[in-house]
Amino acid sequence: MDTSTKLQKNIESTEKLSKTALIMVEKINNIAVQNNEDNALATKLLQDNKSLQKQVHDAFDPICDKAHKAWKEAVAQRDKFLTPLTAAEKNIKTKISAFIMERQRIEQEAQRKLDEARKKEEEKQRAALEAKAQKAEKKGDAEKAEELRQKKEEVFIPAAMVESTVEKVKGQSARMAYDFRIVNINAIPRKFLVPDEKKIRQMITTFGKDADIPGVEIFSKVIVSITKEARNERK
Repeated sequence: MDTSTKLQKNIESTEKLSKTALIMVEKINNIAVQNNEDNALATKLLQDNKSLQKQVHDAFDPICDKAHKAWKEAVAQRDKFLTPLTAAEKNIKTKISAFIMERQRIEQEAQRKLDEARKKEEEKQRAALEAKAQKAEKKGDAEKAEELRQKKEEVFIPAAMVESTVEKVKGQSARMAYDFRIVNINAIPRKFLVPDEKKIRQMITTFGKDADIPGVEIFSKVIVSITKEARNERK
């Protein structure tokens, strides 16, 4: 059988499988299981559906496996080059971030000192005006004292701002963001905690309805499957 004939047969087989699958889905979605006869018919559909799933796996699994192996090989080849490059990117970004943060720390300290000096100077000027106001009061000049105290309330020295020492670099964008690390897991509020559903399920699987887990409701459900005998009958 030549390649073109084999390809045509595969296409026809796939189209037939697709039509059969659509019919099966429609039948299953439309059935209502309300009595024993419906239950028996539903089980027959379940068996046929399982058989059809096997046909789909037989038809497409080899293709998927081949594509997956090719994908894994391509990813491995790509990562030989990409992994060290992305690691280097992370490394240099860390260095740039450390440089900017250190400069910001220095600038913030300088700004703190400027603000502190400004506040001290304002306090000094207010104290001087208060001293003059008290002298005026002693001399009996209440009007002068009031005028001096008004000036005292108006004392204001504009803040000096420290300019950034980090020069802008074309092609670089830097912004301040916040991250976190957990230092005491026991202190974290409940609203930030996620239930371990895997452990909950393991405990309920082991103890069933007798599993005692506060805040968890245990309920029963029926798991339907096809028995081995029923599958053998289809062969």
